[in-house]
Amino acid sequence: MTDTVSPRIAELRQHEEELVFASFDHHDAWRLGSLIADHAIAEGHGVAIEHTCTRHSRRRTCMTHTIRKAAADDAGRLAELAAVTFPLACPPGSSREDIAAHLANTLSERHFRAYLADPAVTVLVIDAGEDLRGYSLLVDRPTSDPGVASALNALPSVELSKCYVHPDHHGLGAAAELMHASLESAAGTGAAGMWLGVNSENAKAIRFYEKSGFRKVGTKSFQLGSTVEHDFVMERRLG
Repeated sequence: MTDTVSPRIAELRQHEEELVFASFDHHDAWRLGSLIADHAIAEGHGVAIEHTCTRHSRRRTCMTHTIRKAAADDAGRLAELAAVTFPLACPPGSSREDIAAHLANTLSERHFRAYLADPAVTVLVIDAGEDLRGYSLLVDRPTSDPGVASALNALPSVELSKCYVHPDHHGLGAAAELMHASLESAAGTGAAGMWLGVNSENAKAIRFYEKSGFRKVGTKSFQLGSTVEHDFVMERRLG
């Protein structure tokens, strides 16, 4: 980690801010943010701290954040963050009732406390001080879904069960940072691969995962309240 960056990273960050401010094209800004992360990693800068700037209503807000392992007392803030980020990843036709049911049955404070107490689960958070602005949840145990198990090639594999960034941090490279930290964490377990499920209609997320090195290897179903959704299974080799 360092407070100094190369002229190339500084130039990319300036252009990233201009994209978000001038055009509000968050997809282009996200791609640039990923490039910034790649340059930072290549030049030996740590991924734990990043100085980012967002523009809202033509106001500039600068934030410093840290990526760290979540602790037990983060459970409440994780549930609050999940209530913001999960609905954004749902298909447009998802009902409020189904989304609310999933939040209550999977992403409540009680559930996060259980995840954080599970030795097979690692939760990483983007900590911006008083607020958490993103999180990932990794599960280091064999999948119980036979369809997923038959599709995976790199074994043993860690599941990237959840990976979300607050919308205020979209387009700023934070997602690429969180993904890099998640891949490093999975590799540290000795796993040969990482897999995830992503809704087949979520084109933006699929592009992000493909850019992060994942490839489609199969399909699976996902229960969202009373509705069965269809996911792609994506996999990436580690190391």
